[in-house]
Amino acid sequence: WLVSGGWVGEVDAPRRRAWGSTAMQGSAAKDVVGPYLEALTLFVALQPVDNVEKGHVLHLLSVSVSGWHAAPDPELGYGVSAGLATETCEAVVCVLRLLHSSGADKPLTANRCTPYVCSFLALACTVRTFEEAQGLPVPGQWAVIAGLQSEAGMTLNGLRAVVERFHPESGRFIVRLLPEDPPAAWKKVRAENLRPELPPDGALARAADGARECGRACLAGVAEIFDDLLREMQAEDLENEDIILGRILHSQLAAAMWEALVCCWGDRGMGLRGSELFELCGGDFSLCSHLARDVLSAHSMVQLSLGLGPPEQEARALARLRALQENFARAYCELFQPSVLWGAGCEPGDAPMAELQRDLDGHILKVAASAVHLGVFAELALAAEFYLERALEGPSAGRRVPPVVLPVMLCRVVCTILLSSFATQDASSALLQRHFRLLMPDLLSVLLTFFEVLAARQHCEDIEDYFAASPAALDAFAALSAIGLWSLFSEAVPGRVVSLLLGMPRVLTDPALFARLVLSLLSRPLEPALAGAYEALAPGDRAAFWQQVAARGKLCCLAPAEAKRAVEEWLPVSAEAEGPGFDMGALQVAATETAVDSLINRCLAELPDSLRDCPPPATQREAVGTAAPMGTAVESGGPEEVAMGLSLLGLPALPGQAPRLAAADGRSGQRRGVSRKEVARIRGIDPQQAPEELRCAIDGKLLGTPVRSPHGHMFEKATLELWLERCGSVCPVTNLALRMEDCVRDKSVERQVVEWVRAEKAQHKERAQARRLQKALGAQQVDAGDLC
Repeated sequence: WLVSGGWVGEVDAPRRRAWGSTAMQGSAAKDVVGPYLEALTLFVALQPVDNVEKGHVLHLLSVSVSGWHAAPDPELGYGVSAGLATETCEAVVCVLRLLHSSGADKPLTANRCTPYVCSFLALACTVRTFEEAQGLPVPGQWAVIAGLQSEAGMTLNGLRAVVERFHPESGRFIVRLLPEDPPAAWKKVRAENLRPELPPDGALARAADGARECGRACLAGVAEIFDDLLREMQAEDLENEDIILGRILHSQLAAAMWEALVCCWGDRGMGLRGSELFELCGGDFSLCSHLARDVLSAHSMVQLSLGLGPPEQEARALARLRALQENFARAYCELFQPSVLWGAGCEPGDAPMAELQRDLDGHILKVAASAVHLGVFAELALAAEFYLERALEGPSAGRRVPPVVLPVMLCRVVCTILLSSFATQDASSALLQRHFRLLMPDLLSVLLTFFEVLAARQHCEDIEDYFAASPAALDAFAALSAIGLWSLFSEAVPGRVVSLLLGMPRVLTDPALFARLVLSLLSRPLEPALAGAYEALAPGDRAAFWQQVAARGKLCCLAPAEAKRAVEEWLPVSAEAEGPGFDMGALQVAATETAVDSLINRCLAELPDSLRDCPPPATQREAVGTAAPMGTAVESGGPEEVAMGLSLLGLPALPGQAPRLAAADGRSGQRRGVSRKEVARIRGIDPQQAPEELRCAIDGKLLGTPVRSPHGHMFEKATLELWLERCGSVCPVTNLALRMEDCVRDKSVERQVVEWVRAEKAQHKERAQARRLQKALGAQQVDAGDLC
């Protein structure tokens, strides 16, 4: 079993290469792919099935393992053969299919998640080897068939054929002999039996194209498995504190799936975009948010294992995971952009701009509601703060760009949602604003940590990168001030942020940062340093300052003219008249908007290089004889079995976790209603689809323990208690005085929730039966092409 893997470990640094060149070659690839295949062999051998398919998969794995052990030394000038790469891909895809068929209708326990994690990481590593595979056929390329030994195959030797695509299920390439041949007449030929006709120049570009096409074919081969796993994770929503192990396993599985996606489908520079994420999730925002919550919480496992391995390996592991999470955050935040609403290259038509803006605001609020329901923003805030806290300890090892992408993405998406809520002003927008008020301590903690890092690194080489990200952070600070930052909290934390900013001279001399800081403080008494700072600005910088005030005033619910007037009264000064300086100010506004985009692109360009540090898992052969059969470790609930399940991912056992899991499985007694945690464990229930009267007025989630306020609003008891603790004794909806003792539990609504859950569960069973029938019909279709 895997005793050292997951995210701790790395390929030797001298063997790492940049994307697009010879990477993970020879023994470097052997150090990664070989151990993964050995681990998969153990997983398959322990599967509780005994059929021909299992024997076939074990044979494929045995051949691939032998091939990697016999792989030549790259120092002698030999790379990975195309035959070995395609055979390995076939083995991994067949493993995934076996795991999928043998684990149908079973929960995603440790014994199911861990083989999937290993399989997807092995698939990602295998796809990378395609780039240096010698003689790899490229779709659309002509090749000569040679070396076939069968009676039917010998008749094809010497014929020219055009390569159509890679077929990962058989490890062969589909070729067409004649242009008029129908798909039924196409042949499937192994890579070693094809002699590609390479052009004299552009061979490297052709190899890269071939690797990308093979990766996408691999993804297409496991697309159904990928979709089903996403649906299973969505159905088994483990959003509760009692199942920590399940949350960790889900996050690691989601991260491994995303890495496989990036390697198979990505553009080799920036990974996947928001529109591609939306398409891969079937146009389901809820599914996108489930995946987001799991991927963005993947650092929790690394957090548990910090200090257990060599520091350099931990730094590499963190850099690799951070690259994945940053890429995913960029893709997820793009879901809020017009390109996802109207589609890439789609023209919105001649509709009035106001109508288009209303459509976009509605789209943003719809995506945000899904994210709020699943706690995506809370996970994004935790991930951003985790890496910022590491940056306080020193520079980011293994990465050239500091950890600013996640904070910038968080700040941008918060500002985007609040701006749409300010423009819409309906029930859904009010609910989102209440959610961000409830989340404000976490958001404020991220901003405080960011500015602490900025202050601590003023004289370091990467300070310009931090200052490039500062406008986005101050935008979020201004937006939070518009929804009650200064009235909901004491001045301790936000005051600390202001003190840090005032202590950095550049903040008071940069028009973009200075304008944002002033807008954040409009509801506070004037700081003497700010009035003097404005007087010290040069005429051109003053023009840029007022341009920034007019442009960012919307973050405080102010029109451009209102923002200028408010700042004039607060400083107090007079706005500069429009003149030549305003042209320069407009250019500075545009430069501020694009500087951080350039920073993000530069950071994401390091993604492929970071993914090269894929950890080679260590195997422990002597554990095979004593390991329990697959499917028994978690069900028994004993401490030893749970610890073993955690060790599969290189984790320490969680103290006291096994008794909690066992107690959760053995609950007894009378149940009144259905709690949020119980709903989360029921397959097929999407609480976001519940009627509005059955959802909490603070977070919009399904009510579990409903309480009614004297003003007639329904709240989840625990959520209301948290609100009163963080925001004071005030009603979230009416802003009137409210205490917990004034609210009463509503048994009638509780019964309505139970009835709705039962009806949804019955509908889920019907949908599951329909999907199984559809899959059974689809399995009867035979893929065209004869094996050669």
